[in-house]
Amino acid sequence: MPALIHIVLRSPRIAMMLAGVMLIYLLAWQFGIKKTVSLLSRYEAVNCSAKNPQEQIVRPEELLSRLENLDRLMGCSNLTGDDIRQAILERLSLTGKNHPFTMVDIPEEYVYEKQRYTVTVNTFVVAGGYPALLRLMYSMDTCQAPGQVITSRIYLHKAYQSAVPELRLALYFQHIKKKHETH
Repeated sequence: MPALIHIVLRSPRIAMMLAGVMLIYLLAWQFGIKKTVSLLSRYEAVNCSAKNPQEQIVRPEELLSRLENLDRLMGCSNLTGDDIRQAILERLSLTGKNHPFTMVDIPEEYVYEKQRYTVTVNTFVVAGGYPALLRLMYSMDTCQAPGQVITSRIYLHKAYQSAVPELRLALYFQHIKKKHETH
């Protein structure tokens, strides 16, 4: 082995050729073989789990809980527009007990239809201190209720009457509902 290292160090052509072979091997592994090996291992895992069909049977209760979880994540429910706004306001009022803020504005909801779904976006604007607004934003984003917080915006608003700036938080809730098909 030391004789091989001595030959490689003596001849730069051999060293460059050896480095080139190693580079080609690494590139082939990174761009071709690595993905094939990972796909093969995933195939074997799926194939082994498919051999025992009794383990693949899912109870209806479990499926129902998965669907409800997906509905919650998407912001789907069977509530109407006014019920959704009421539920979000109840959530805000419950959260407001722990984090002091003032409800400033509730603009009209924005409704649009896309393919087989009706998407409703409700906006609620509150004012308060920065820590309270952050806690409110976090609690609205993490708790379960109809509508999903799709975005929020914290901005400084200067009132014309008092000229005193106040910190505001605009929360945008999205609610997706499947259209009822009529034939």
